[in-house]
Parts: sequence; structure tokens; C-alpha cells
Amino acid sequence: MVDVLLVEDTSTQAIIMQQMLISAGQSVQIKKSAEDALSFLESEKPSIILTDINLPEMDGYEMSRKIKADPSLKDVPVVLLVALKNRDEIVEIIESNADSFMLKLLRKDYFIPTFQEILKNTRDSANPVTAAIKIEGKEIYCRPQNILNMLLSCVDIVVNQQRQTVDSK
Repeated sequence: MVDVLLVEDTSTQAIIMQQMLISAGQSVQIKKSAEDALSFLESEKPSIILTDINLPEMDGYEMSRKIKADPSLKDVPVVLLVALKNRDEIVEIIESNADSFMLKLLRKDYFIPTFQEILKNTRDSANPVTAAIKIEGKEIYCRPQNILNMLLSCVDIVVNQQRQTVDSK
């Protein structure tokens, strides 16, 4: 069984992430498109899915929605790899029904601890209850645990940026 399905269309980035995950004891399968990933998921069920949002033909947001709409896959955690350039991305992440997100930072001191924390949090979040939240006047339905996971991801991003600032001085 595959631990991590990694969906990334840039070969260099996929290999770097794969090597980091393997060094952390994970088995990894790489797919270069959402379509290839969805085909793979017809016969395999990984422990977690990490996906870039910028993929050819179908983006990571849409792939996440399709996975979460499939009764046989909806319990597989989906984590979006993002650049997080603006607030609108947070709304897109929530609307995708992804379980969490992390910055697409290819540094082992960020990537592996963040991945491990998300993996731990998503394993503990099997509650299907949804809640309505309003973001900029738009009502969105999601699981409270997903909001907590995303809030923790935001905290990790801020802490990481603060460390970088201190380290650069």
C-alpha cells in the first residue's frame, strides 16, 4: 500500500518532495496530473494525498472536490500544496473540501515537520459534521476540524517566516 500519493507536474519538485518523504519513512507514488491521480485512486487508496494546486487540465482544488465527493475516497485526507499569495486562496482551499494545506516550501526543516503534523491532525478528524462559516460575505460549509487544520497551517507558516527572518539577521 502507498502511504502518500503526491500529485505534482514539475518533475524536479516531485523528486525533491518524494525523497524528503521517503527519508521520513513514507512510501510515495507520484502522479503528474489530476487525471492520472484519479485513475490511480480507482485501484489504490493511499493514507494521504498531497497535491499541487497548479496542475494541467484539472487543478488541485477540483481534484480535491472530486475525491471528497467519492464515497470510497472521501475519508482519504487531501492536503493542498500552495504558494498562498492572497486571501482568496483560503476560500478556494476551504471550498475544495481539502483537509488542510501547506506551503510548497521544499525545505526539509519545514516540509517534513509540517507534513507529519498535518498527517497526525487529519488522522484524528473523522467527524463528518459540517458547519457554515462566512468569509467576506460568502457562506461556506466545511468540517470544523478542517478549519482548525488550516488555522494550524497558517500558524506554521507565520512561525516559519519568523524563523527565516531571525536566521537571516
